[in-house]
Amino acid sequence: HAVATTRLQYAEDFSDWMRGLTVGIDRVWISIGPEGGWTSKEVNSAQEAGCVPVKFGDSILRTSTAAVAATHSMLSWRRRNPPK
Repeated sequence: HAVATTRLQYAEDFSDWMRGLTVGIDRVWISIGPEGGWTSKEVNSAQEAGCVPVKFGDSILRTSTAAVAATHSMLSWRRRNPPK
């Protein structure tokens, strides 16, 4: 599971995070939004639940754009790593 947040300096690039996933997994979850950004409490709760902070570069994307970027990255990863 991942939570998209550009505002955290230590957030990992989403594509890099995807490359580190185990081949053969059957699902990937990413939380995106809201437009104004996550509160500190929301990010902390996500991390406590096991989510990894990720980003799609240094720019802050609109929610709709981030969703498309995430979907594209996940589909590209799935093509290279089909489930067994």
